[in-house]
Amino acid sequence: MGLKELPTFRVTDQDSSIIYTGSWLNRQNREQYGDHDLNLHYSYTNDDFFSHTFEGTAIKYVGPKAHLLGDAEIFIDDVSQGIFIASKPAATSYDPEQLIFEISGLTAGKHTIKGVKLNGGYLTLDAFDITPNPVLHRLDQAIANLNTYRSTLGASQNRLEYAADNLTNIAQNTQAARSRIVDTDYASESTELARTQILQQAGTAMLAQANTQAQVVTSLLP
Repeated sequence: MGLKELPTFRVTDQDSSIIYTGSWLNRQNREQYGDHDLNLHYSYTNDDFFSHTFEGTAIKYVGPKAHLLGDAEIFIDDVSQGIFIASKPAATSYDPEQLIFEISGLTAGKHTIKGVKLNGGYLTLDAFDITPNPVLHRLDQAIANLNTYRSTLGASQNRLEYAADNLTNIAQNTQAARSRIVDTDYASESTELARTQILQQAGTAMLAQANTQAQVVTSLLP
């Protein structure tokens, strides 16, 4: 089974890690053009350049292709990769998010891409699509999987704690009910015992009185 292609992640032109040197402009809310996130950096001045240091094995430079766009020389780690053209013939459409330059097979580690405006109307930058280092990607995946596992365990623990609390409440309520039943039975039995003792005492007293009266009557006979 072949290795799965690593997913890319996008760094937009608004990212603070991108360095713009020269007279760059930041145009936002470009709904009518369709740039990524509706934002775009561009420069009219020759020799202005952008640079971005990334960690990965491949990178794509994404921007629009349109009339009046100029040529750019692209460098990777200060080594020229050639001149790349984003310009299109006059009276053609503006095409956002086009691939201007790409390179793959870079060694694992940090690299720097640099784009220098050479000529033409203006140079643009919309985004970079970067393929991460396989080791770092696996580490990120492992961390993401660990976080998911921890979330699952946390949810299970919450359910167990809820069940334990519920069982504790049931046990406490059962014990309270049992205590009330026992207390009620004790009171009832105590009342019955007192009643029985009173009846016994009354019966004994009546019997004693009857015996006494019989003796008195006997003593009065001649």
